[in-house]
Amino acid sequence: MSYEPSVAVHPGLTVARELDAIGETQKWLADRTGLSEKQISQIIGGLAPITAEMAIKLEYALGGSANFWVKLNSNYLFTKEQQEL
Repeated sequence: MSYEPSVAVHPGLTVARELDAIGETQKWLADRTGLSEKQISQIIGGLAPITAEMAIKLEYALGGSANFWVKLNSNYLFTKEQQEL
């Protein structure tokens, strides 16, 4: 038996929580990653995925491994797909 989440949580929520935990803004993250504020806003709003390139940038800016960020996005997509079946 394995754990199967009942809700798909977009990884942008984790990004938002990490920013809140360190007391930083979306603008700070945009500056730190080289992404636009619009891209950061779309990730946090659940409108854009975390790509491998973004994951590397998030690793640098927020910590956690790039693999963590990619897997978080992958788990979200998988759970979302399962719920739609």
